[in-house]
Amino acid sequence: MSKHGVIVKKLSSIQNFGSMDVLCTDKTGTLTEDNIVLVKYLDAKGEADEKIFEYAYLTSTFRSGFHNPLDVAIKEFKKISTAHFTKLDEIPFDFERRRDSVVSGISRGQTTGR
Repeated sequence: MSKHGVIVKKLSSIQNFGSMDVLCTDKTGTLTEDNIVLVKYLDAKGEADEKIFEYAYLTSTFRSGFHNPLDVAIKEFKKISTAHFTKLDEIPFDFERRRDSVVSGISRGQTTGR
């Protein structure tokens, strides 16, 4: 990483770089203002997919742990109603799985209109 001029502010974050496949972010303002802005959301084929955004929004909304700048960017990009969803479970981030998980479901008697 030093060959590419990478500066790491938090040494503990280095272990996450090895497991990362893709990180898309605009660095303008990110380092100086700690601000990430979501521009678009894509599926594995590179196409916009509302389900992708819905899953990200639900996870960012129902997560009870640390809300990182990406959660904030997702929630500021577009508001969607979570009234018909219920948080069922949550598995906090751990370094073995390298992810956190939020399980949600449609509330009884509710539909999403799909």
